[in-house]
Amino acid sequence: MAFGPVSAVPSPSCAAEALAMAEAAFDFFNRGDLPGLPVAVQAESLRVWARLEAKQAAAHARLLGAFDAGEGPKADGQSSIGAWLRLFTRVSDAAAKGQAAAARRLRRNPHVAEALTSGAVTASYGRWICGAAGRFPAEHQDAIEEILVEAATAGGACMILCVGG
Repeated sequence: MAFGPVSAVPSPSCAAEALAMAEAAFDFFNRGDLPGLPVAVQAESLRVWARLEAKQAAAHARLLGAFDAGEGPKADGQSSIGAWLRLFTRVSDAAAKGQAAAARRLRRNPHVAEALTSGAVTASYGRWICGAAGRFPAEHQDAIEEILVEAATAGGACMILCVGG
């Protein structure tokens, strides 16, 4: 199990196939001999993992937003996305509220959403950028968000955190 050239992985053709591929990837890392991997492979895997976490955050927020907009919770007799998450995914109240808030945050912050979708910024920087931009007057928030995302994707994330976070 080494990190090396990978032939093109076929794109999933449906949601069930995509989720099965993601679960298989997790199973690989949960069952593999990770200590036996060369340190360079471990390091590259961790870098890729950060990008995957960003993409997961964006995909999860989009899926929650679509499910909520399509009145999915009401179809299952729930009054809100948070109530649905608690009952059907068995997460805590705090986790349900956090997931719903993250979905709303990404709907309000399209530059961060796009950067997460492409894996250009990490989920933690995305959260920080949303919070930082939100401290400015509403008429400036979009421009501030765009500037912060550009700085983070250009490698300036450390500078951003030193200045504001």
